[in-house]
Amino acid sequence: MKSGIAIGVDLGGTNLKMGLVSENGDILFELNKGTNAQAGPEFIFSQIEKGIADLLEKVGEDAVNGIGVGVPGTVYTEKGIVSYPPNLPGWKEEPVRDRFRSKFNVPVFVENDANVAALAEKAHGAGKGANHLICITLGTGVGSGLILNGKLYHGAVGAAGEFGHTTINYEGPRCNCGNYGCIERYVGAQSIVERALNKFNKYPDSTLKAYTDRAEEITPKLINQLAAAGDRLSEETLRETGELLGIALVSVVNLLNLELIVIAGGIANAGEILFEPIRQKISRLALPLPGQLVKVVKAQMGDRSGVIGAAHLVFENN
Repeated sequence: MKSGIAIGVDLGGTNLKMGLVSENGDILFELNKGTNAQAGPEFIFSQIEKGIADLLEKVGEDAVNGIGVGVPGTVYTEKGIVSYPPNLPGWKEEPVRDRFRSKFNVPVFVENDANVAALAEKAHGAGKGANHLICITLGTGVGSGLILNGKLYHGAVGAAGEFGHTTINYEGPRCNCGNYGCIERYVGAQSIVERALNKFNKYPDSTLKAYTDRAEEITPKLINQLAAAGDRLSEETLRETGELLGIALVSVVNLLNLELIVIAGGIANAGEILFEPIRQKISRLALPLPGQLVKVVKAQMGDRSGVIGAAHLVFENN
C-alpha cells in the first residue's frame, strides 16, 4: 500500500524546484537548482528526471503515489502537453506527461504554474474553506489560477485564467502578447520599476535615485523595502500598483462573484499599502453584492506553493 507521498515539480524560467510532499502539504525533502532555460527542453527534461530519480531513492518508487508538474504557459491537461511556454526557449508542443510516465512507473499530472499555486492555497493556505477564489501570481508576468465550485477551472481548452492580459486601457502601452493596456503591462515586475523611475521629477530627493547607476538592483523587492522605510516615491508606486490591480479585479469580481482573491508573489509582501487600494477600488467600483462579499488576502504558501501545489495534483486525482 502506498503512503501519502507525492513528488511535486515546479518548473520556472529561472528556478527548478522539486520535492517529496506529504498529503498534509509538508515538504519532506526538497531539491532546488537553476533551470538553465537557454539549454533547451532536452536538457531540462534530463535535469528533472535526475531529480525525480534522486527523490525516489529516498523512499522507494512503491511509496510514491505519483508525480505532479507545474509549468508556465498553456497546458492541455487531459494529454499533459505543454504548449510553447514563455521563458523556456526552444519548447514547442512538449509531451511532458508521457515523457515522465514512460520513465517512471507512476501516474503523472501536468498543470499550469498559476493553477498549481491556486491549488496549494486552496488545500493548505489562504484559500482553505473557500470554493470560489482566484489566486493572482505577481512576478515577471501576471498569472492567475481559478477555483470555481471547489475545482480548478480550465476553460474549453485549458487556457482559462489569463488575468494578466485583462485590458484596463485599450490605448495603453503595448504588452508582450501584442495587445495594448494589459494589466501585466502595468504591474509586472519590470513595469512596476518603470513606473517608479518615471516619478523622479516629482520626488527628486527619493532614496531610489541612489540606485540609478546600478539599475539591475532596482526591483519590486527594493521598492518594497524603501517604502517600508518611508520613501514617498516608493510608497506612491505601491499604492498605484494596488489601484491598478483593483481596477482590473473589479471586472473579475462582477463576472465570477468570488469569495476570495489571493495575491501571491514577492510584491504582496508590501502589505496594506498595496492591499488597501485594491480593496478600495473593488468597494467603490464593483457591483454591491459581489463587491461586499469578496475578501482580498495575501497568499500564505510563499515560494513553496509550486512544489506543494504540483504534488497536490496527484492527491486530487487519486
